Amino acid sequence: MRVMAVAEYDGAAYHGWQVQDGLPTVQGTVEAAIAELSGEVCKIEYASRTDRGVHSKGQVISFICPDKFTPERIEKAVNYYLPDDVILKNVSKCPENFNPRYDNKGKLYIYRVLNSAQNEYMLRNYVWHIPSTIDWRMVKKGLKTIKGTHNFSLFSSPRGGKKNPIIKIKKARLFSNGHIYSIHYEADYFLMHMIRHITGFLLALGRGKEDIETLEEKLKGKGLPSGRVAPAKGLELTKVYL
Repeated sequence: MRVMAVAEYDGAAYHGWQVQDGLPTVQGTVEAAIAELSGEVCKIEYASRTDRGVHSKGQVISFICPDKFTPERIEKAVNYYLPDDVILKNVSKCPENFNPRYDNKGKLYIYRVLNSAQNEYMLRNYVWHIPSTIDWRMVKKGLKTIKGTHNFSLFSSPRGGKKNPIIKIKKARLFSNGHIYSIHYEADYFLMHMIRHITGFLLALGRGKEDIETLEEKLKGKGLPSGRVAPAKGLELTKVYL
């Protein structure tokens, strides 16, 4: 029986989602917990390969489990074996050929910034703390500029493979709650490290270190790579659309 589920996790203690030999990863942790239940080696299919330190409220996964277990039993038992910083939710039966990487309709990521003179202890692993003044009007202008279809090849890692860099950003919006600013990005897919590169550039724009004209040129694939990468800890995979 193939089941699907949503994985929520705090990425601070992990070297990203994908399994790596000798290193703690979220995928490896979840697969080990499933194996404790089923007694079998488990291979997870997943929607997004998140970086080291990135968090999730919406990672969609699927895996095979023996038919004798109900989805309710699987959810309860796997969570029993998981550490406190990883939770499996909404376990349900799905088609045998379901693959969340290829069968999703898009993703929503949120990047959070704490713009205040002092950092906050409880938020230190979940925001990019920037004590200097930011012109958030310029950040909004930058978000308006990146919305739509552009060439994001200069806003990604060269190790990102051969994905088409021409991507339509469906939503690019800024929200604020006190000193916490949340930038929402929605698209069918993203290039490797793309959101962190975009966010790094937008925050440089807000601090007067970049300009809109340079952003517009880079979105045409002209010039040098952005070179401004926001820390992973402020990023969250919030939702995978199915």
